[in-house]
Parts: sequence; C-alpha cells; structure tokens
Amino acid sequence: MLPLLDADLKQILPKLYEQEDFEQRIIYARFYSQSSNCEWFVLEYSSLQKLFFGIIDDGDTRLGYFTQEELELSEAIRDYEFKAEILKGCDYERVT
Repeated sequence: MLPLLDADLKQILPKLYEQEDFEQRIIYARFYSQSSNCEWFVLEYSSLQKLFFGIIDDGDTRLGYFTQEELELSEAIRDYEFKAEILKGCDYERVT
C-alpha cells in the first residue's frame, strides 16, 4: 500500500498559514475514504503536529484541520492521480 504522505509531498506542501492571505490557494493532494464517503483536499501541512489544513467534504463541505491519524483511522487512500488545483476565494470553487 502506498503511503498517505511521502517525502515528495512533504517537500512541496506549504506550512500552516502560508497561503492564508492569498486570494487563490493551491490544493496539493486529495485523500478519500471508501468506507466513510469522505474526501480531504490538502492546502497546508505542519510536519511537527502532523496536521493538515484543507477542505473536508463529508457531506458538509468546509475548510478545516485534520490529522494524519484521522486519515489513517478513516482508512483514507491518497489519490495519486490528483493534480494540483487552484482554489479561488473561500467558496471552494476550483479553478482549472
């Protein structure tokens, strides 16, 4: 099984709050769980806390924090086909 977070992804992910003041933010990765029908889209990461910031879509789409442990407990899978996308504003609108 492929890792959720490999060295390449760790290297490119901005630290927490680095994209905070940007009008357009970049979504770097997507995780999903087949058992809970949930998706997580990663914008930022703290390696010290193993804490992500991004979009959580579990039927109620919102920006929020989630941990690597939460992903593992949810049996999340990383979508290795996902390409970085631009997120415009705070309305979760993806720009292609």
